[in-house]
Amino acid sequence: MRTVTFSNEKVYKAVNESFVSTWINRNPKFHNCDLSQELRIVESSFECYTTKNFCTFFVTPDREVLHYFSGYYSPSFFLHELDFVKSLQKKVCDGKGRLKKDAAATIRAMHKEHAEAHDEDAKRAQKIKPPSAGSEGWDEYKDQRATF
Repeated sequence: MRTVTFSNEKVYKAVNESFVSTWINRNPKFHNCDLSQELRIVESSFECYTTKNFCTFFVTPDREVLHYFSGYYSPSFFLHELDFVKSLQKKVCDGKGRLKKDAAATIRAMHKEHAEAHDEDAKRAQKIKPPSAGSEGWDEYKDQRATF
């Protein structure tokens, strides 16, 4: 996330425009100086990659979690999640960013709809048969993959 997603100009501008960024090591004993996993993610062009040691949280000023996800998200996927969080904020937060008293039902409904959309994306992605790099259809495949 640090070297690809958070370094992406569109991502860091969108985050800085609407959020206060912070970082915390959830497991102080976790230390990974071996960059082979990060290199594998970058070289393999994974759009998402699940990991347990990294989570992105979007919280209110009162530290109530609006949304979170774990693992690596490419810039396009991250921006998609960011759009969801912004729409969630507009509907459930007041002018100071705090949750409205009647927000719970809206939060549940919006997260349910968002999760269902992810399920549909996963079904579509599983049907894609990737061509070999450079072969006929490769450019179309790359473009289609970027729309998820």
